[in-house]
Amino acid sequence: MSEDSKDKKSDDPDSWMDDLDDEPEDDASESVSASQIVSDVTVNAFPALKGMLAEKTIIPVKATEEERDVGYSNPSMLPLVGAVIGMGLMIFIWIISIVEDVTGAMVWPIFGLATIMASALIFKFAFLADLMNFGGELFPKMNKGPVPLGGIALAIFCIAATVAIYLGLYAFAGTQGMGLVVGITEVCVLNAMVCTRAFVGDKINKTGVAMSTAITMVSVIVITVVWMLLTGNWDVMFIVDAAAAGVISIVGGFLIGFLTNRVLGYVPDTAAGASVELTRATLMGVIMFLVMALRGRSQPGPPRHPNPFHLHSGSPWPMLRASLPRAGGK
Repeated sequence: MSEDSKDKKSDDPDSWMDDLDDEPEDDASESVSASQIVSDVTVNAFPALKGMLAEKTIIPVKATEEERDVGYSNPSMLPLVGAVIGMGLMIFIWIISIVEDVTGAMVWPIFGLATIMASALIFKFAFLADLMNFGGELFPKMNKGPVPLGGIALAIFCIAATVAIYLGLYAFAGTQGMGLVVGITEVCVLNAMVCTRAFVGDKINKTGVAMSTAITMVSVIVITVVWMLLTGNWDVMFIVDAAAAGVISIVGGFLIGFLTNRVLGYVPDTAAGASVELTRATLMGVIMFLVMALRGRSQPGPPRHPNPFHLHSGSPWPMLRASLPRAGGK
């Protein structure tokens, strides 16, 4: 990669999605094998992760120019960034659940809203900006000069829907359950971003989609297993739900790319960033349905807790919970 191209990419906030077009195109005579995907991920995952974290987030990660180039060249590994952020947010929410258990105070609604903003802040609000610009392109008649009023309205609606669904999910899942939901969502929305941007040209970039999907599935399962270790709740249906969320992110990403192509005749870079926020609200709504449908089933014997996740809002490992002081001296 030339120095000029590196400088150009560094100055372009959408450059890591532009390079999806630079990933290997699928040859009709040569299929993409699982071993090729595994090999690419094994070799490039860590340097690509460092490069993307350093270049596109506020997380203080030191990366060499070579690592940044690997990140630029492998944007389909973007769900790895979501896995790191999602794991961090999940553990943070688990700690909040312990604080709730010790103090007896319900602090999740405040920290839940902060969690929503944290995700946007980590990515320098780039996805919200893309959502507003994307809305401006979809609804040009609503714009007032350079101000994308249509995009602003779309962003407000999307944020309001996300907050409402978050709070609704809390009523069903509790604080610890929300930790799992937030963790897997951060991975899935970035997979949807890759799927949307891959929906360009005459054919879908199957290589990029396959790699992103594989990383997403592994990441959500790892996050779920770590959450199960922290909470002591071993129910295989949580893994099934996480995998279902990964599949939904693929469908959501493709749907946004397809509809955008039908309406505008092309898929702009802003559609990829907008898909993150659009699929976040959609994914949360579907997860709420899964929680209600799958966790609301009647269980043999007396129910342990009315919470569909069968969790107290602050129930870490049983031994740890038993050793903690309680509000009111209980």
